[in-house]
Order: sequence, then structure tokens, then C-alpha cells
Amino acid sequence: EDFEIYEVGEEGDLELPPSPPKFEEGNASLIEGKIDINIETEEEPRIMKLGSSLTSKEVEIHTHILKEHLKAFTFNYTEMMGIDPDVT
Repeated sequence: EDFEIYEVGEEGDLELPPSPPKFEEGNASLIEGKIDINIETEEEPRIMKLGSSLTSKEVEIHTHILKEHLKAFTFNYTEMMGIDPDVT
């Protein structure tokens, strides 16, 4: 997908094209349903949510990426570096 680059003139005016309808407030894409995916094991589930409008192939791709980078996510405060584990 190509993206246009816009430059601001000396006056500071910048006229952008309107947002695509899918980003307008109240559009269904902003309030679409979510599906749960487990990126860990059944014994120790780690649930992430994906948009329900994704195709099965997109869900598969996103799930693979999330599983591949599992250590980048925290699921509770005890896993967060720099947070006192005694905080409740």
C-alpha cells in the first residue's frame, strides 16, 4: 500500500484528505466484535483479543506473530520489570 507524504508550507497550513470511512467515529470497524485466541497452553492460557473481521488466514498470521514474540507481552503486574511484586 502506498502512502502519500504531505509537506507543511511556510504558512503552516496543511490540508489533508478526509479520513477513510473505516476510521470515522462510530463506524463498525471501530466497534467490531473481538475473538479470543490463546497464545500459550491449555494449562496456562494467555488470552489475546483480535478483531472478528479478520479472515482465518489473518488470524493465523497474527497468532503466529504473537506466539513468536510472547516474551514481549505481560499478562499481569508481577511480570512487569520495575514494578514491585508486593504491589496489589
